[in-house]
Amino acid sequence: MSELGDSYAFNAHGDVLNAAPSEPEEVARLVEELKSRGNAAFKANQLPVADTLYSKAIEHDPTSHAIYGNRSMTRLSMGNFDDALEDADSAVRVCETWAKGHFRRAKALSALDRYDKALVAIRRAVELNPQDKTLAKEEVLIAQKAEKAAAEAEEERAVKAAQPVEDKKPAAKPKPSPKPKPSAGRKEEGAECEESMDEMRGYKILADGRKTSFFHHEMTAEEKALLGDMTPKQLTPEEAAALEAAQANKGAGSVWAGNTWEDRKMNDWAEGKLRELLAPCTVTLDNDTIVVDSIDSFDGTASIYVKHGKKKHFYDLGFKITWEIASLDARGTLEYADVVQDDVEDGDVVAILKCKAGDCKAVRSLTKALEAQILKVFVDFTSEFLTT
Repeated sequence: MSELGDSYAFNAHGDVLNAAPSEPEEVARLVEELKSRGNAAFKANQLPVADTLYSKAIEHDPTSHAIYGNRSMTRLSMGNFDDALEDADSAVRVCETWAKGHFRRAKALSALDRYDKALVAIRRAVELNPQDKTLAKEEVLIAQKAEKAAAEAEEERAVKAAQPVEDKKPAAKPKPSPKPKPSAGRKEEGAECEESMDEMRGYKILADGRKTSFFHHEMTAEEKALLGDMTPKQLTPEEAAALEAAQANKGAGSVWAGNTWEDRKMNDWAEGKLRELLAPCTVTLDNDTIVVDSIDSFDGTASIYVKHGKKKHFYDLGFKITWEIASLDARGTLEYADVVQDDVEDGDVVAILKCKAGDCKAVRSLTKALEAQILKVFVDFTSEFLTT
């Protein structure tokens, strides 16, 4: 993509990147918006844009382990393995019991060929969420890599040990020839190298001496003329009323709606639809019946992004189901977190089970059957969401 195209992609989010809310409620709304747009950018493979949006969200809320995790995933996909590890470390510092944070650490450490530490990280993730098949598969994969790396290291040591030791002294290193002085008006090679290394580290030096992100782009006068005024404008009461009326049957529009990107918020619709589909869930095995008692702690986001007439659907949801088996005097919860469409399509939606009393074997059979029914609910939910 050209510099103009890159600039255009970033300026499409200038409304949220340049926003400066002062009230806690406004900050929370902005962080959720930045995270939501970052998720959409990642899904569209606009990795630098996603990185910038997540970074701005972290500036406003450095206590969100989920956003650190998302930026770690983005930076891993960009090949920035050290930064990905740093973000994963931050995520588990904020929430040590978040299994996905340890999973992100394992992925970054594995990319850095630090398999022993990656194995420790993935095993902690499995310990926190033993029912997650993705974590179990990753543990096997990293263990295999660790075993292979250890075998290669041992083979290399054996080869070195078998080599004869030469008695002669190593040849003296030739003295370096003196460097020619740079001619006037020409940069020294060291300066060019420093500039190149700065860019490799992810930042660059502007003409006025300021250090900024490597992805930062100062628009030229020609680009500004082509793009026009990108400054977000406050709606008048009449314009706001007209916008609300137009979106009444479409889901809530973005609070920070940019002029080229519509973010249609579907959170209320998603919660209502899942409650509707989950409430009647019930399973009977051998005269014992498990029923859904309540659906609580609904969290996450669901959005439809519309750009140039094309729609992209995205959701990342979580909630807690309280269930009961009266005949076994058993009750407990199924906790779902970070459920996304890809997991549903792969049939890899895993809940954390918590149980009180009852026959454990019978209870486990019933809860497994309920989980299968809830997966079907997610499939139906996804189908309906994609046609909305």
